[in-house]
Amino acid sequence: MGKKSTNPRPILQLEEKCRQLRTLLQSDAAGYLKCVSFISFFHHLQTLPQQERFASFYIECVHWLKPICYQLPQTGWDPVRYELALAIIRDFGSYAEASHTDELIEAEQQVRLRAAIGYLYLGESEKVCRLLDWKIACEDEAMASESEQAENMIQRGLKHGQPLSGELQEAWQHWSKRLQDYSADSLAAVFVDQSISHIPGEQLNGMIIDLHASSHLRPRDAEEDRVLLNNNVRFGKDSLYWTLLDAARAASRLAFVRLRQTRHSSFEYSVDEKEALLAGSSMGLAAVVLAYAALINGHYHTPVVRLSRSAVITGGIKPDGAVTAVDGGGLAAKVAAAFFSPMSRLFVPSANLTMAVHHLEKLQLRYPHRLLTIHGLETLQQAVQDQNLMRQRPITPVVRTWAVAKRIKYKKSILAALALVAVLILFSHFKTLHWWRDLNPTGRDVEGQYFIAKSRGGEELWRYDFGSPLQAVNYINDEKNIKFTDLDGNGRNEVLIGTRESGSSELSGAVYCLSDRGRLLWRYKPGRVMTFGAERFTDHYTIHNIVVGRLSNTSQEKVILVNAHHLQYYPNILTLLTAEGEFSGEYWNSGVLEALLITDLHRDGKNEIIAGGYDNETGRAVLMALDPLNMSGASPQNPDGNYIARGILPGTQLHYLRFPPSIFSTRIKRDCAYQISSVDDYIEVAIHNNYLYNLTRSNAQSGMYSYYLDHDMKVISLNLDDPYELRFFELTGKPFGPSEVQKLKRVEYWQGDKWVKR
Repeated sequence: MGKKSTNPRPILQLEEKCRQLRTLLQSDAAGYLKCVSFISFFHHLQTLPQQERFASFYIECVHWLKPICYQLPQTGWDPVRYELALAIIRDFGSYAEASHTDELIEAEQQVRLRAAIGYLYLGESEKVCRLLDWKIACEDEAMASESEQAENMIQRGLKHGQPLSGELQEAWQHWSKRLQDYSADSLAAVFVDQSISHIPGEQLNGMIIDLHASSHLRPRDAEEDRVLLNNNVRFGKDSLYWTLLDAARAASRLAFVRLRQTRHSSFEYSVDEKEALLAGSSMGLAAVVLAYAALINGHYHTPVVRLSRSAVITGGIKPDGAVTAVDGGGLAAKVAAAFFSPMSRLFVPSANLTMAVHHLEKLQLRYPHRLLTIHGLETLQQAVQDQNLMRQRPITPVVRTWAVAKRIKYKKSILAALALVAVLILFSHFKTLHWWRDLNPTGRDVEGQYFIAKSRGGEELWRYDFGSPLQAVNYINDEKNIKFTDLDGNGRNEVLIGTRESGSSELSGAVYCLSDRGRLLWRYKPGRVMTFGAERFTDHYTIHNIVVGRLSNTSQEKVILVNAHHLQYYPNILTLLTAEGEFSGEYWNSGVLEALLITDLHRDGKNEIIAGGYDNETGRAVLMALDPLNMSGASPQNPDGNYIARGILPGTQLHYLRFPPSIFSTRIKRDCAYQISSVDDYIEVAIHNNYLYNLTRSNAQSGMYSYYLDHDMKVISLNLDDPYELRFFELTGKPFGPSEVQKLKRVEYWQGDKWVKR
């Protein structure tokens, strides 16, 4: 009998799919759909045996390869997908004619460049070197930021003439410039692309798209707001019209509180990706933030509100300003799109925060060097107050006068009258002109939901409304979380308020910076949902203390160190902010920190951060020194224990000390480094224990002994307090002798991979 013939049906099916692909490539379909369909088809061919059977498919489609490579997304893709495209290009090289060689080389360079940029975002220097075939050392260096690491690597590539180093620098600078900028009318939003849902084997894919918005007032007889997207009003079951209309209503409602503007507005939205198939409600949060910015900027005829270009956002919105959850099925795709992009912050509804962090932690297991911060939002009010998302310039009398002038079209007589009235109002109502009064806030009080600032003489200066009743005892009796300090060097105090509210996770654990006249300058909320060991902690923190200092002895710019711990009992997060409320670094400790000090530890003119407290894992007092220019990661813990931070890199601490336990130390009554001071040639660290306090009842911070350390954190001497020696004798029946002193001097130091006693 003859040999059995091969079944032609699979070949016929592939020919039909290839025909459909060619039809798609010739159509006006979205470029992203074309890219995914092209890669999906030829990746499928790679999985089949006898590759030579498909040579005709490669020959028929080779002239589309170069345009497809140029249309690949520049951000939001796992670099592994670009490497898949590189493998497909190599397959084309096996069958294409010699006339297509230059096109194949150019296509391959484009894909390599996109993959290299993607790995730079992720901090994977070695993979960049492998991908571009760079013959330089590509170790991951301990630098202040991912951006500095990437810049350093690109400069070394340029110096040694490595391939594509110039193109890589140009692409990196394009994104770096964007991320440092703020826009008055644009905001990055992340969506789930619906156009590829019909492609077999393709998972949901997130897309980051810039959304733009502008607004103008409608005629006085208009009865409602109007919204347009790409100059078209959209209706229908799957339309975005109702989402955008809800955003317009929520923005108008909040803006009315500030502007008292009763007229309706027309909002015009547009996206750069005109062919993108967008649906659902997740555009709502981005749309309402843009609408609010457009209303405020339009009212004042100048960009007083600007939006961060390094933030990406998703979420729904209700007309009352409440943020609604997005579909959980597409959340993983959205987190991945933000993760594989240069964006530094992702804003999601608070209802989705826990799951979003879970998806982020899974991605960080693959790429541990990537730092992406996820923020949860519950209301539009919270969004517009978040300094990481929105910046608002002060509304000065000049800005107000300019806005009025624009609205009345420069009628000279009215302007003159307004100018006269303005002068009278300024003199009679603005306290800044009352030079004979003390208007500098130095004291405070709390009544209900109001924080009251007072002058040195006790005169009430102004009130700030927090919107909910405050627990007054947390702001009157303890000064650690309240600071009156001149941040901008104008001779007048700003007021820093760290909130402690056990009944409100939204209000608690935030730092409010108010001007000397009581206006909110910025708000920052450290902390997030975290997992330590197998225990998960909610986003409910409380501000323990705030310290203001400088980065060096010669610098005039101030920084703000915020110490917050979880409401439950731990973990603890140290956050460093600029005077403008911008994030500079953070450090997590698996315990609670009590004492903070900013001082020049090494006597080199540069200040370090010293923090003391205790460690929950051992119950022992700990002390750490941090570099404010390279402050990240978490405290050293047992990697298999219950106190290791999940999804956080090891800490970048300069020193981490663990003090020997006192005779009173237990898991319940822990030793604690509760006071730190710097005196000329040494650092003094006071250790106390609540057990000793319960015995003596002498003071709230009962000391046991103090360590004196040199500027390398080595122990110089130990000074005992009388109550400790007395109680030691009562408990042991023997005096506290030299051998006991030597035990307490055996401090443990973390060496990066182990503890060493000195």
